[in-house]
Amino acid sequence: MLTRLAAVLALGVAIALRLRDVDATMMLADGVGPYLAATASPFNLHPHAPPYGWALYPPVALCLALASSLRQAVQGVALLHAAAAPLAALSAGRLGGPATALVAGLVVALDHGLADTASSGAEGYLAPVWIGVMTWALLTSEDRPRRVFLAPLAWAAAVMNHPLALCAAPLLVLGRGRRWRVLGGVLALVALAPPAAGWWQAGGTGLGPGSPLHALPTWLSQGGPGAGLLAVSVVLGLGVRRTRPLAVAVLASGLLLGLAGTGLGYLRDHHLRLLTVPAAACLACFGSRWIWLTLVCLRLPTTRVPPPDKPPRPGTLGLATELTDALATLPPPLVVDGAWASGTAAAEPSTVMLDLSLRGVPIGPGGTLAVIVSYDRGRRPAWEDPWRVGDRHYVVTEDHEELAATLCGQARLGGAWDGLAVLREGATLAEAGAWRSGCDRP
Repeated sequence: MLTRLAAVLALGVAIALRLRDVDATMMLADGVGPYLAATASPFNLHPHAPPYGWALYPPVALCLALASSLRQAVQGVALLHAAAAPLAALSAGRLGGPATALVAGLVVALDHGLADTASSGAEGYLAPVWIGVMTWALLTSEDRPRRVFLAPLAWAAAVMNHPLALCAAPLLVLGRGRRWRVLGGVLALVALAPPAAGWWQAGGTGLGPGSPLHALPTWLSQGGPGAGLLAVSVVLGLGVRRTRPLAVAVLASGLLLGLAGTGLGYLRDHHLRLLTVPAAACLACFGSRWIWLTLVCLRLPTTRVPPPDKPPRPGTLGLATELTDALATLPPPLVVDGAWASGTAAAEPSTVMLDLSLRGVPIGPGGTLAVIVSYDRGRRPAWEDPWRVGDRHYVVTEDHEELAATLCGQARLGGAWDGLAVLREGATLAEAGAWRSGCDRP
């Protein structure tokens, strides 16, 4: 009972922090991609990018179904990110009792790195949470062997949220219930068949560059004292009988991550965060007498939302919502396109159109076309009297062909088709880009 109470308290802290920063969530192409794919199909076998799989989309589709704006949908996903904290509490409590459960849950709730993952819009998506489900199912299977059935399925879901979650496979040896583990493993392999086929056809996972040598220092720097505590608990866990099997599995998973990163030439700090929940469960090595000393390592993450007197950062949900509020006043139906001259794009056109659609605003040609022109400070493209001017962007709602001629060769034009293809049945690529048809993309 006390362990469950600790999990609830950790969940409350995690929810408060995730919702506090929801407007700082990045919603550019990688961020809005799962939302568009989930809108097209809750079990989309054609992922928005090669590394991912169909299990990425059902949670997002559920949040979209319950939302009347994109902000509400992102808040729903933020709540799912917060679930890592109670999963850590329940997992650690199984090995060390209520005190350990509370500390482990707070460590994960306050983890600076996981907070960054939640607001990044793309860094691993919900993979750390699925590995948390996997850890909980394995550690609690000692009393309920059938629960181990969930572990391989959760692992498969984690892999479809990020393929480097494959490296968490050593954790699957934990727990009891061989027959249920085998059955879950078979179903997990079946579930992974579509994304694995996609990797094969794409010639790999589509992972980008990132130096493996920088991953661990960046993880420790980003996570602060809490990340250091997790690293120490895994090492100390090797010397305590009740945590030794888990610590060995976490270290083996970390070693696989390092080897995979070396082989691929790609490993970043958010990949190490995939193992946050099982690492937090290793805090049980401190025992109920010393566990309270670890509280000195906890720090409240700083908010990523700018103060009220500062404009929202380009590419964030806050700015996309601000643009949607303004564009919703224009005559429908609406098409939103983009012109990216320099800097970070103010908003992905498909993000704004998805938000408009969730609010009930008709999307499609035949009404208003709004072009969001994004630029860095001091590099504003010349245009007289735009409809709306922001910190590093302006919006144009008329004379579009003249705008295209002005920006031709100076900006990358487009972005509307990603949203139209999903939100407006029968829309064509020619309709999406008619206003810029006289300009070849640079």
